[in-house]
Amino acid sequence: MNFKYGTDDVPPPGYLVQSGISWAAVLLSYVVIIGLVVSNLQYSSFSDQVYYIQKLLLMTAFAVIIQVIAGHRLPVIFGPATVLLIGIVSSQSFSTDAVYSAIIVGGIIGLLAGASGLLVYIARLFTKRVVTVVLMLIVFTMVPTLAQLLTTESGGTGAAGSLLFAFILMPLIFAANRYLKGFFKNTLLLWVILAGTAVYMLIFPYSFQIASTLPQAGIFAGFTGSFVFEPGVMLSFVICYFALMVNDIGSIQSVSEIVKPAEMKGRFKRGVVATGIVNVLSGISGVVGGVNYSTSAGIILESRCASRWTLVPAALILAAIGLFPQAASLICAIPPVITGCLLIYVLAAQFSASVSVFFSDMKEKGFDFDSGIIVGLSVAMGAIASAVPQDVAMKLPVFLQPLLPNGFVVGVLTVLVMEHLVYRGRDSE
Repeated sequence: MNFKYGTDDVPPPGYLVQSGISWAAVLLSYVVIIGLVVSNLQYSSFSDQVYYIQKLLLMTAFAVIIQVIAGHRLPVIFGPATVLLIGIVSSQSFSTDAVYSAIIVGGIIGLLAGASGLLVYIARLFTKRVVTVVLMLIVFTMVPTLAQLLTTESGGTGAAGSLLFAFILMPLIFAANRYLKGFFKNTLLLWVILAGTAVYMLIFPYSFQIASTLPQAGIFAGFTGSFVFEPGVMLSFVICYFALMVNDIGSIQSVSEIVKPAEMKGRFKRGVVATGIVNVLSGISGVVGGVNYSTSAGIILESRCASRWTLVPAALILAAIGLFPQAASLICAIPPVITGCLLIYVLAAQFSASVSVFFSDMKEKGFDFDSGIIVGLSVAMGAIASAVPQDVAMKLPVFLQPLLPNGFVVGVLTVLVMEHLVYRGRDSE
């Protein structure tokens, strides 16, 4: 495919700014979706939630720049990782220091795996069936969290009002995705945030705080105060991070197949190492770690621009927003039901990707019943684990509390056992 600008080309300033705004809209959308879910889970104070969003914006901006300049050096966006969100949801009964200490360890593992070449051996565990399960589990294990977001009472609407609003908004989002083109399609999530929030506030009595009422603690509040080793939390996040690394490679690969750059082996290595560094810093800062996003490929094809430098102004825009608590407080004012609808949209795309992986080689081999059993059992086990009531989970031994209720971990362990032990010796990629 012929691009207006190649991977290493620097477009004119006007085009850089124009493309940077488009990329920034996409980046901001993902930060808003994951950031609001995590900040509401971990903090009841509005000021703490605002500072969390500020830190996440700044960390995402830093991640994009380090990847573009020293990491994979490709036009790939970077954002908060949904798979780490699952780990946070399953570890709510533990301190934030324990959670972010585990994210630090995950980042160190990723850094070492990328730098030493161990990533090759880790990737061998993730066959097509395992990757299918990983992608599906991200969807199914988030169902309880989605239900909570869609039924959260805000602005006096009541749970039923929020749910009804969600059921009207969701089809409209997918209809817009079907018919919009170009810039508006690529930035759909941002338009849903703006228009959805505005309509919600017109229909329901909804008020929000502004930054002028915040205490002066600043964005340095909420950093990880001490390293806390909780074996169950640590193991849970290590498993999540293995999946994150495979996701990272897949995202880089999806873009490389379009732009076809040289030295892909080095780009993979540097990209995974940079992701590890960012996750270590994220854990220290007390925010959820991140990963490269495969949605970058669609934006590149739509814009016909493969220049990595268009992401630099996008990162600067994100950093500028993150420096102002007034902007972050407006983000925190987005109703939970809007966040839930956006998360459903993202997870639907994730499910589509999982089905695509599963059926990618069916044309040659036909449907394989055993593959269906491996995937079906693993996803079912993960969904069951995610539905375990909190009071039941609290009665488990402390080591198992962040593990057994974590449907993602249970599902991944199940598929690894089925794939590499029970059905060992089958042909797989």
